Amino acid sequence: MESSFHKEKTPKDGAGTPLWERVREEDLPLVEELVRRQEEYRNNKTAQESIPYDALEVGQEANELVEVTEGLITFFGITSGDTNRAHMDNEYAKGTKFGGMILHGVYTNNIISKLLGTKLPGLGTVWLESGLKFLKPVKPGETLVVYVKVKEKQEKGRVLFEVGANVNGESVAEGKALVIAPREKVVVKS
Repeated sequence: MESSFHKEKTPKDGAGTPLWERVREEDLPLVEELVRRQEEYRNNKTAQESIPYDALEVGQEANELVEVTEGLITFFGITSGDTNRAHMDNEYAKGTKFGGMILHGVYTNNIISKLLGTKLPGLGTVWLESGLKFLKPVKPGETLVVYVKVKEKQEKGRVLFEVGANVNGESVAEGKALVIAPREKVVVKS
């Protein structure tokens, strides 16, 4: 498969060698994904804003759908440093009780953090504590729906969220997160 990775644009290492010369062919999709995400962030910075504490309502919810692939699992494993073979090596993982590769549980927490920090309440949110129970493994080919839902407004701008994830309507993770919501609406334009 011909790579779309732009070798001429690749930075050089300390010895002046283009980094693409050090990338194995089978790793090019991972490098391409990193470059794609970096370019997407740089080129598509969108306006961000927050929902202030006073505007939050119990039951308010935000969610994100994630198409789980082996590439996503491998990419996350490499970038997070969690290279446990149950996540990274399908041949090894076939011999485990999971019967194949599984998504890192902490990836769900990552999406929860993204939702709290960019959607609900959004920009300016401070995450104080969390607890997440993993109920079922998530495998490549599944669609993960991660959610955060306002459960209770507390004193001093604190908000308790119900958080979790589902696959095909079945809960695969559930827990709580406590945040301090911004007191005022914060808006950053793109």
